[in-house]
Amino acid sequence: MVESNLFSKLENILRSQNFREADTETLMVVLKVANREKEGRLTLEDAKTFSYENLLIIDNLWCRWSNGKFGISVQQKIWCECGGARKYDADMVLNTSISFGDRVGWRCKGKWLPYDQLNFSLNAPVGHLPCGGSPHTYIWTMCMDMNDLP
Repeated sequence: MVESNLFSKLENILRSQNFREADTETLMVVLKVANREKEGRLTLEDAKTFSYENLLIIDNLWCRWSNGKFGISVQQKIWCECGGARKYDADMVLNTSISFGDRVGWRCKGKWLPYDQLNFSLNAPVGHLPCGGSPHTYIWTMCMDMNDLP
């Protein structure tokens, strides 16, 4: 069990495999850590400076309670396999995000799925979650350098 109160609710939700609620809670934790609760979103700069330690805790919780199927490190690996760079590059983001969205099941028949049509179960494609409240929020994949992943 994670000792920090910040992460204990997320862990409890993930343990119960309520992945929709866990996705919402993940976004709340990320915004709180980044001091962006009022704005309700991260900027690219926020993502670049996001606490590696906190991101790793979030990732470990998702990986643990999904048996390695979901998590930020899972998504980052897929992002790189889809052509994404280890560091943000505006020129590659559009094509990579489309390929990534197709691969993790955030897109269907060439269109981004609305949040309420995502699959919040272990039957979802690998890397499907977390999505941060929006099926094309691939900013998670750019939060840390690939070399830093375990």
